[in-house]
Amino acid sequence: MRSEVTSTFLQQSLPHRYLWPVLLLIGTCLASLLALLTVTTRAQDDLQRIREQQSIERALRTAGEMTTHDLQDYAKWDDAVRHITQHFDANWMADNVVAYLADTQGYSHVVVLDGNDQLTFVQTPRRADPASKLVTSVEFRRSIKRVRGLPVDGKPIVSGFSRVGSVVYIYAVAQIVPLTPKVHLSPGSTHLLAIARPIDQAFLSGLSENQHVRELSLSLRSTSAGARAAIPGSDGKPQAWLTWQPGRPGGELRRRILPVFLLVGALTLAAGALIVRLGARTIKALQLSETHARYLALHDPLTGLPNRRALMEQIESRVGEDVTLTLLWHDLDGFKDVNDVYGHGAGDAVLRQVQERLTAALPGVFVARVGGDEFAALLTQDNIQDAELASQAVLDAFALPFLIGSYRIRIGVSIGCAGAEETDLPANELLRRADAAMYAAKAQGKGCCRTFQSSMDQVHRLRISMEKDLGEAIAAGGIEVVYQPIVDASTGKIVCIEALSRWSHPKHGIVSPDVFIPLAEQVGMIDALGRHVLRQACQAAAALPVVLSVNLSPAQFWDRSLVGDIRAILEDANFPPDRLQVEITESYLLRQPEAAAAILTQLRTLGIKVALDDFGTGFASIGYLRQLPLDHLKIDKQFIAPLATAGQGFELVSAISSLAASIGLAITAEGVETHEQAALARLAGCTQLQGWLFGRPMPISQVSELLREDVQAQRHRAA
Repeated sequence: MRSEVTSTFLQQSLPHRYLWPVLLLIGTCLASLLALLTVTTRAQDDLQRIREQQSIERALRTAGEMTTHDLQDYAKWDDAVRHITQHFDANWMADNVVAYLADTQGYSHVVVLDGNDQLTFVQTPRRADPASKLVTSVEFRRSIKRVRGLPVDGKPIVSGFSRVGSVVYIYAVAQIVPLTPKVHLSPGSTHLLAIARPIDQAFLSGLSENQHVRELSLSLRSTSAGARAAIPGSDGKPQAWLTWQPGRPGGELRRRILPVFLLVGALTLAAGALIVRLGARTIKALQLSETHARYLALHDPLTGLPNRRALMEQIESRVGEDVTLTLLWHDLDGFKDVNDVYGHGAGDAVLRQVQERLTAALPGVFVARVGGDEFAALLTQDNIQDAELASQAVLDAFALPFLIGSYRIRIGVSIGCAGAEETDLPANELLRRADAAMYAAKAQGKGCCRTFQSSMDQVHRLRISMEKDLGEAIAAGGIEVVYQPIVDASTGKIVCIEALSRWSHPKHGIVSPDVFIPLAEQVGMIDALGRHVLRQACQAAAALPVVLSVNLSPAQFWDRSLVGDIRAILEDANFPPDRLQVEITESYLLRQPEAAAAILTQLRTLGIKVALDDFGTGFASIGYLRQLPLDHLKIDKQFIAPLATAGQGFELVSAISSLAASIGLAITAEGVETHEQAALARLAGCTQLQGWLFGRPMPISQVSELLREDVQAQRHRAA
């Protein structure tokens, strides 16, 4: 009777208890979708504005190039030299030059200047203002000076934009030089021919129609309203701006979708309320039995194995009994990469196959999944008495690859073994010992089994302490960044610096990167460490005129937020993307070449260079690499060290350099320590050199000093 009353109460109270939370949840989801729609469509509007700005800027460059093209045929002409430079003929000028450039092409100014830059001829058929204002403008005088400095046997012509009062002109100025050897220039400065046209309403109307922008106008001052594109002078500073009303495809899409969205939202809220009420009628069917609830509490839903809680209960139930317990603690090697490269669906499939292999290798043994990629096996004399044989059976089970769809995935396992010699050993202590032994197996090289020894306690405690200290050091900015110079092989000038991380532990002193970087990867700190190093390096090197090279670990490379994180750091540091180079090793690419190529393409789209580090230590070939979007190849130091001693060392480096150069890759020789190695690497075709010969990793202040010395040496050579 009491059970029936309780059931009735639950059915009657359920709608009132859950109606508002469900409606609130649905409302929150709808609000989130609305916010996502707003952000997405605004981003679409921003992208449209950027595209239009780039289109207008290209159109301005094209206008300058067309002006140059129109002028070139008349400036480089034998007849022009005869009738303008040698003997000025105004009638010939009007019939042969002005007739086309002014009357046909519509240039408002056609001007000739003599060798002293004095006006010899002026034609302004479309404007009343004198040409002297244009000719004496700062931009025009700069162009005259620049074009005078160009060789007459080349292409002595310059174009640009000049503002005269409230008018902005597109102009081109060129030396009048002969086309053939039949005509010779007299000694002294050549005459100049110049043309110009204003950016007037006719020009703006044509540009607006061609580029499909609205309300295009010329503005003499920068404005934040609408979109704008600068009209640059010869010094890069804006002369004026073109402004227009950008298209808003996102806003239009938002206006169309919003009514439908609101209608769907209202229907969803109504459906949610209805579902809650209908759910109350079936509450008995949804109540889990006590047995099933306990099963769920003690088992892993993915693999069906007992979980950590069940393992603890199993051990505690045996404490005090006259039975010997041995715990094998398994940690999968390389499982995180499976999730990163193949996705979590493939990772789940691997875990299910791991469960099958463990239970097959250890029949009758209590096997549990105790963590994301951790499994445990509890041995007693009732099942397997020899822990060593059991461990070897597990290692043998992992020898074959895991078949997931069309993929053959290889992962390993590190095993820690701990025995409970004392019958009253607490379960937590047994787990701690097995965990310490497992970390010892990983430290030994992975893919093996280690049995707990008392000495491991100290190592395990040290590891836990180092994990804590490393996390604090990363959070507090305690990881320092040093920089190793990379020089141009032909000039010896520093062209790049590689950022390297260093950790000075307050108690243990300098900790090698070979120690703390793998530790950061194992405990999930590598992303934070990588972001810290990149951010600090970009801020430190922002003002230096060199490329900054930063290494990416495998965990960073396969992180889905990699590209976004790098973009945000570059923007925060105001660091140009084209001065950043990321270094990766070929092992990343061989796991998932198509996915790796997609990531590399995203990085290069930002303007970031990509270098393949330690080439030759893996299995990649030049033929394979040509399919990937790379910019640079770094030859591992193991090939550079024997250059002067091994008979085939030079030929091997030379062959790698030649093949890499043939597909457009720059080549860096790593580990250069002697002048002889540097000379041979240069002779073998390496374009850049790196090693202790040119500098060990150093603070950014020393890099700045070396760069200043480079500049002073260059000035001294020039003098």
